[in-house]
Amino acid sequence: MALFVGILICYLFKPDTCAALTFFPVWAWGFLGAVLSLVGLLYKKCIHITLVISWLVFILIFAEEPQSLFRGLCASSSKWESIPKNKRITVVSLNCAGGNMEAVREIVPYTPDIVLLQEVPPRKEDIESFAEAVFEGNVAVAYGLDAAIIVRGELEETSLPKPKNIFMTQARVRLESGYETEVICIRLKPLVIDTNILSRKCWVSHKKDRKSRRKQIGQIVEQINSISDEIPIILGGDFNVTAKDGCLRGLQPYLSDTFIKGGVGWGHTALNSVPLFRVDQIWTSSGFKSISVFARKTEHSDHRMVISYLEVE
Repeated sequence: MALFVGILICYLFKPDTCAALTFFPVWAWGFLGAVLSLVGLLYKKCIHITLVISWLVFILIFAEEPQSLFRGLCASSSKWESIPKNKRITVVSLNCAGGNMEAVREIVPYTPDIVLLQEVPPRKEDIESFAEAVFEGNVAVAYGLDAAIIVRGELEETSLPKPKNIFMTQARVRLESGYETEVICIRLKPLVIDTNILSRKCWVSHKKDRKSRRKQIGQIVEQINSISDEIPIILGGDFNVTAKDGCLRGLQPYLSDTFIKGGVGWGHTALNSVPLFRVDQIWTSSGFKSISVFARKTEHSDHRMVISYLEVE
């Protein structure tokens, strides 16, 4: 019961002090709590049946997996195909595993309109040659230190000051359909991986990590506020933290996570072979409807790819 109350408070308020606990997936705590409650049935049957039900409700409310897995059972391509082509936008986000061009080539079968790349190959010319060869017709590239944007259409890259240009690339995009949107591709600082919650060092390192990442989110919000309210926004990339992390609350007044609204199946992207964390995400402002969002295993990256099908409202 104490565990349930403590974890519930942590996920409701997400204080930085408890970042070491919310680092774990919601379902992991739910599973542990349910098991402990089932064991407790041997002693106090009535109380622990209530606790088992409480943990199940906790998972249904705070975990995203039950909804996305259920959507996966009912998924159909008919809704997407019924949308006029000039109202459809396919966005793909992929971490290129330290600049692996073979990983970049894995996006081709999904024929995206907008591509968000992180840990980009070291030469801009390689990305441009790839884009021109694959995206038949009008194509444009915005290339940053750690993130790049490829679009079917035209773009005007935004000049960013330090340190924003280290982890962010931004451009005003005009797609072949004539639709205009602001696109921001990011790769936030690497995630602290320390699961020894019995150690004080673990709690301190996760707390510092949360605060430093919130600072980066604040810099992204500054860019968002500099964009006209009339221009829709697509933000995506490698957040290096799950979508439920407390530092991302700063984005929620402006953007929404497309997977929460239209996620299908098991959406976690890291690591590629054992995906337990959904660190690769695509967020949008109002003006877009999330039709279907899913992750696909890759061959040449340590992350899975995220594909988001969006309808222009």
